[in-house]
Amino acid sequence: MEVYEYVCTGSIMETRDIFAGKFPGVGLPTKSSTQDLVRKWHTTGSVTNAKKNRAPSVRTPDVIADIQARMIRSPTKSTRKLSQQTNVSRRSCQRVLQFLQMKPYRMTCVQELKQEDKAKRAYYCTWLLHTTVSGLWPPRSPHLSTCDFYLWDYLKGKVYANNPKKLEDLKENIRTKIRRTDNAESHRVYDNMLQRAQKCIDVQGDHFQHLF
Repeated sequence: MEVYEYVCTGSIMETRDIFAGKFPGVGLPTKSSTQDLVRKWHTTGSVTNAKKNRAPSVRTPDVIADIQARMIRSPTKSTRKLSQQTNVSRRSCQRVLQFLQMKPYRMTCVQELKQEDKAKRAYYCTWLLHTTVSGLWPPRSPHLSTCDFYLWDYLKGKVYANNPKKLEDLKENIRTKIRRTDNAESHRVYDNMLQRAQKCIDVQGDHFQHLF
């Protein structure tokens, strides 16, 4: 309607007046919006927005089958290597693996466990889930300590936010952030700790980090 009136009158003001008369109570079109519509009409013959052509998805049945076959043949393949071999972006490879409910291989540094450690770890986790006896924390098991698997990484991103220059400033940041940790966050950490304990029992005290 705006375009038709403007073409007929050649005046933005008259176009606005006609619009106001036909559509009382509706906000008047601005000069720039009217000009944009006229320009679009001259260029495309329409005032509607053209549909954007989305790039076709690379996750075709053939690509999905290819990725699945490669991962079955080589379960320890990384997404980086998979991307290079299939000529599919790493992000798309990750989405395909998620669709297939498969997990990519990833190197992770873990503590070396001695054979006698496993029984201690399983015993500790059983204690954690069922009793309140103290003094059973097993050796070489930082992933069973909330400070190691959660607190230090959580605090690291917080305490350096204001770039402390002095050691005392850093200490004060740590104390402040710990005091401000809310109960909901503490409950999430506790629940995660119980899940870790159960996983440790399930694998009889062996490594379990890769199961998360």
